[in-house]
Amino acid sequence: MVNKTREGAYSLACRFLRDPEEASDAVQEAYIRVWHHRRRFDGRVLFTTWLYRIVVNLCYDQLKSRRRRRRAMEGLMHESADTHPEDDTGTDEPEILEKVMRACQALPPKQRMVFILRDLQDLEMEEIGKITGLKMGAVKSNLYYARKALFRILNKLGS
Repeated sequence: MVNKTREGAYSLACRFLRDPEEASDAVQEAYIRVWHHRRRFDGRVLFTTWLYRIVVNLCYDQLKSRRRRRRAMEGLMHESADTHPEDDTGTDEPEILEKVMRACQALPPKQRMVFILRDLQDLEMEEIGKITGLKMGAVKSNLYYARKALFRILNKLGS
């Protein structure tokens, strides 16, 4: 089961966290939690739904931890360390995806997760609701606002 689901779980975590090492750690921790709580899985949902929900929760936790560390560092340094020069010269697909993923980091976590699950992982809305624990209206609303914000951000970047 791990071999069949690892790539999807890693892709989800990597797109959400934007750090391959952190994504790998999150996926590894997800499988550990799956193993420890395997008796809780009752089969009413797909295994991937259950796994992705665990990955999503771990990603949220990682982002919260990141924010706390960043605030602590900014407090010490009295300046923002988040400056990224933009390169608008490329137009091929990997560069566009990179710009989208960079812009995606400006979204609130729920919007980012719904956008990634729907538009990058290509999951169905119902599945996204199960993974995130959001009601269908909240999934649609978060997706709408995520797309709207990304459009605005990418227009500013000149994409």
